[in-house]
Amino acid sequence: MIEEVYTEYREYYSTLEVAYGYLKLDRYEWKSLHLRYFIYYLRKYDIHSMECFTSYHYKVSYRGYLEEIVRTMIH
Repeated sequence: MIEEVYTEYREYYSTLEVAYGYLKLDRYEWKSLHLRYFIYYLRKYDIHSMECFTSYHYKVSYRGYLEEIVRTMIH
């Protein structure tokens, strides 16, 4: 399931990497962040299958997570 989602959202992840490029993360750090957030998301919302996975909610949640990272770096 993890590989399936990563492949499906590769374009979305690329968009985020450009939008948050000022974080100066290298390719490995971005991949690690994407994976760690995805696992966190699955556990937080107790998702066991793709039928329970909502694309829009995942994308909005991930962007909110990145915004929180930015806020903590600024303050």
